[in-house]
Amino acid sequence: GFGLGAFAAGAVAGHAVINRRDESLLSKRLAALWLPNPVPRKNPQPQAVTTARRWLHRQLGDDAPVWIFPARFLRRKNFAEAALLTRWLRPEAWFVTTGGVSSPREAGYARRLQNAARAGGWRTRFHIVSGAGPALCDLTAAAEVVLFTSLQEGFGLPCLEAVAAERPLIARRLPNVWADFAAMGFRFPYSYRDILIDPLLLDIRAEKSRQMALWRTWKTALPASCRSLLAKPVGAAGPLPFSRLTLSAQLEVMAVPAEESWAICEKWNPFLSGWKALAGANLLQPAVWPKRAETFIGANAYGRRFREASVRSVSEAAAVRTQQDFIAHHLGANDLYPLLME
Repeated sequence: GFGLGAFAAGAVAGHAVINRRDESLLSKRLAALWLPNPVPRKNPQPQAVTTARRWLHRQLGDDAPVWIFPARFLRRKNFAEAALLTRWLRPEAWFVTTGGVSSPREAGYARRLQNAARAGGWRTRFHIVSGAGPALCDLTAAAEVVLFTSLQEGFGLPCLEAVAAERPLIARRLPNVWADFAAMGFRFPYSYRDILIDPLLLDIRAEKSRQMALWRTWKTALPASCRSLLAKPVGAAGPLPFSRLTLSAQLEVMAVPAEESWAICEKWNPFLSGWKALAGANLLQPAVWPKRAETFIGANAYGRRFREASVRSVSEAAAVRTQQDFIAHHLGANDLYPLLME
């Protein structure tokens, strides 16, 4: 059989994964194949995009530019960072997300973020597609900019949707996603590792206390065999990555007027100054869809790679060790985000 992610001892199996980082973990002991999701490139149709743009303006009540994050309401999407970037780089723009809460566990996060947006008067609309509306691809193409600020992703589809929609993309460079995109030939000019926040914008002592309390609670909830593998929250002296803050700290930063937080943090994020100038003049450029991408994410390539996949007998030792590798990797410091523990 050719499976998707089950480490079954005693089976003859292959494992398909959508990013090469996971493939590298599996291929040490199992038959593994990098099989990125097939993504058909659909060119935006002008009439559909015009209709979507008019729909957005009716929903928002004006014709200001729209910066969009096409995603459901998930903590790992790190929406507050996308909202902060919009407020810094294009203050007159609306920041919009498309989907609703995906599970009851995300409801508290969504409620706190929405309440903060209303209280602060942010030009933000979460979950704008609550019923009938334009197709997601048309909404993406109708926006001025697409944002992608996720903490973790297996594939990163919104990035490719932005290219297909011929829209500029501003995005965090997730290591497991960006290496794959580079192999496919994609180049994203407005990508960054992290947005750094000056400690003056939050109560550092309270934030450290929150993070350690969350860490201890999460550690206690883990199986005993995993607790020794759990890294501690990333400490920092000086500027702090916004992505590594708790939601409470993120909202503390967001409560500061955008022009003030920008003035304080600009020196820590010098690349943003150029992007801000381009955004203000509406001169941000979309990435190009490379010809070689079809050999990785085209439907025919997907079918061919699936058919040619190999399988291997899985021993109990290989299955257990592979699972241990996965757990150790994902409990490491690089994958540890307080926002996901709340």
